[in-house]
Amino acid sequence: MTNPALRMHRPEPGTPDIPAPDPAEPPGPGPRPDEVPEPFQEPVDEPVPPVRGWAAPACFA
Repeated sequence: MTNPALRMHRPEPGTPDIPAPDPAEPPGPGPRPDEVPEPFQEPVDEPVPPVRGWAAPACFA
């Protein structure tokens, strides 16, 4: 027995099909993977302090 929530909706017989509206403008090609810039990160001169307490994994305690 199939779950009723997973079954496809079946319209009543004789119901006219409603066409999907045309989009306002077609989607663009978007950025290509080789054109995506790297995210900017500030250079850090200070070393990052170690994490302590509950946030630290057991292997670093």
